[in-house]
Amino acid sequence: MLFVGVDGGGSGCRVVVAGRDGAVLGRAEGGPANPRTVGTEAAWRAILEALRRAGLKAAPNHKASPDNKASPDNKASPNYSEGHAPVYACLGLAGVGRVADRERFLSVAHPFTALRLEPDIHVALVGALAQEAGALLSVGTGSIAYAVDAEGRRYRVGGWGFEVGDEGSGAWLGREAVRAALQHWDGRGPATALSDVVLGEWGPTADDLVERVRTASPGDFASWAPRVLEAAGAGDEVARRLKQRGLSQLVQHLRSLERNTPPLPFSLTGNLALAWAEELLTLAPARFRERYQPAHYSPAEGALLLARQLA
Repeated sequence: MLFVGVDGGGSGCRVVVAGRDGAVLGRAEGGPANPRTVGTEAAWRAILEALRRAGLKAAPNHKASPDNKASPDNKASPNYSEGHAPVYACLGLAGVGRVADRERFLSVAHPFTALRLEPDIHVALVGALAQEAGALLSVGTGSIAYAVDAEGRRYRVGGWGFEVGDEGSGAWLGREAVRAALQHWDGRGPATALSDVVLGEWGPTADDLVERVRTASPGDFASWAPRVLEAAGAGDEVARRLKQRGLSQLVQHLRSLERNTPPLPFSLTGNLALAWAEELLTLAPARFRERYQPAHYSPAEGALLLARQLA
């Protein structure tokens, strides 16, 4: 008997495979696995390829296809599912919050004995708090505040996608940095080191920059976030203002969540949330600050906890 936990988002996916006794047998990372941004088929390919890298090459009751053959560079990986052991999986993915998105993703044949599909924020909460009740602020490529109460009711603030939301996230920071570069080009904003770097790599002209933006994914924009923070730390005024705007937006997420949920254990997850942890906790409503606990497990390990329930 094998268990699989998957955490998939706009920048990549992370998988963990464990045996009946709970011992981790393999871990791996793969490409973007948000079905809404990369498409259902591409998301499945990224997940299955990551599982192959983790050693899960085959699965029961799954017809052979090009997608479930081991890649040439992975021949040495152990085959944990040899002997047709049942495989129970929980996938926590961005982009499956709506019923239509879930149904589209689940319409594809999968190699698992049983499958539970959850939004990525839910497995992140379970991993962070080691239980399905609590509150969480997740800030990575996207951003969302999320909670599940003792009765299992779910609450969310934000997380509506890069096009209309994800304020304070890595993708949002990157997009705002690009916007600032264009404003500088027009003479509507100050010349900064940050704007020069954006134009240097995605330009060099405004037309070139706009053309690059047309094909950029949320993950592409999020790749700018570390440099925005670096520029802010070095005193760049534009980057500093972007950081403060991002923090303000995230604190608004928590205030809205506070108004609609009972007191619950609270944690933070996502690269950007952890980078800003001290500032976020200082600015957060007292209820969250007082009940804060560092994350116990990763989101992929949270998915693994839920996968074990399927058996």
